[in-house]
Amino acid sequence: MEEEKLFDEDTCRICGCTWENACPGGCYWVEEDLCSQCVKYAGTDIDPNTKNS
Repeated sequence: MEEEKLFDEDTCRICGCTWENACPGGCYWVEEDLCSQCVKYAGTDIDPNTKNS
């Protein structure tokens, strides 16, 4: 049985940030499921949560 969400919270499709838990340094919504910090990653396979060396 799938757990039902009590609150429907917007979440970024790339980094998973929310209105209550924004990206470090802050962000804002540019699409319904995309924050301003992740716009540059949209359409790529890059994971912004992984540090590149």
